[in-house]
Amino acid sequence: MKLQTFLVAAIFSSSALFSADDVKVIMGFEPEDAQTAVHDWCRGNYLNGFKNGRFVEEHVTQGKYALKVVPKITEAQNWKLIENYSKGKYNLELTGQTPIGGWHDVQDWFYQRYGNLFDDALNNRMCKSRDWSGYEVLRFDVFSTAAPFIMGTKLLDYGQGPRTSAAPQGLRSNLIKFKIPAGSQMTCEIPLAEVARICELDLSKMQGFVMRYNGYEGDTDLFVDNVRLVKKDAMASDAKFPIITPIDPISPFARKVVYFEPPKIDEAKMNRTEGKVAKIEPMTIYEGKGVYANSNGHFGGSGVTYKQNSVRGVVAYDDNR
Repeated sequence: MKLQTFLVAAIFSSSALFSADDVKVIMGFEPEDAQTAVHDWCRGNYLNGFKNGRFVEEHVTQGKYALKVVPKITEAQNWKLIENYSKGKYNLELTGQTPIGGWHDVQDWFYQRYGNLFDDALNNRMCKSRDWSGYEVLRFDVFSTAAPFIMGTKLLDYGQGPRTSAAPQGLRSNLIKFKIPAGSQMTCEIPLAEVARICELDLSKMQGFVMRYNGYEGDTDLFVDNVRLVKKDAMASDAKFPIITPIDPISPFARKVVYFEPPKIDEAKMNRTEGKVAKIEPMTIYEGKGVYANSNGHFGGSGVTYKQNSVRGVVAYDDNR
């Protein structure tokens, strides 16, 4: 009798260690998840996925549906184009062509513009911010059928900076890459707390995540399900499948430094103002050509590739001196 009482107490106390909040599903690829997409176009596009085979009842780890990833659901359309870009064989006839040179990375642009698998940040771009604070990792379950799959991910916060009609202008993480082996159910793990610390994201005001192609190792189908936030104490009990960690160490979001020679100016002909220098606050330099060029889902695919962090920018002024 004493042993039975002890076992009941032990079971009760262990279940009390974890609340429903310890593991929080943020995308299960179910029909009801479309309601998180406030923008009508995003909601309609999401629901159409159940008609065109984007969401299927295969390799499901939570709920009824999983996301099925094949090139035809992206603007890339086919594996050959993805293979060519991964080898540096660029098709310069694609629309929205990246400028060549400078800090632009053609492969990075291509994967973001043409290889978006699922853009949770786009779906939530006009929603209220989401509180991911207190969670240690972001996990999602994956299954690749025939070949390893190279996936790139990015996280975006809501930010405190200026907004356009397209989206809030917050901070974004650097690219986080995974190599998913073929033939086994696995779980990718993003060290959320570490990413927030290194990339300076505000986990209490998050916009969402982006998944994309990021390389080629063979034609394959990929299934993704159960995107969730996990607190530190629940990480062990939540790990139902082998964990895949990022290929590279987490690093800050940055761009290639490009130097241009300063313009040659005849200083003798410059009009200068004498007196006290006016106080000028730090500013962000933005060179977008209107809303469309800056809009999510157009130039630079969901805007993640080409938008800079709003609290990071080049400041240059001399107060007309």
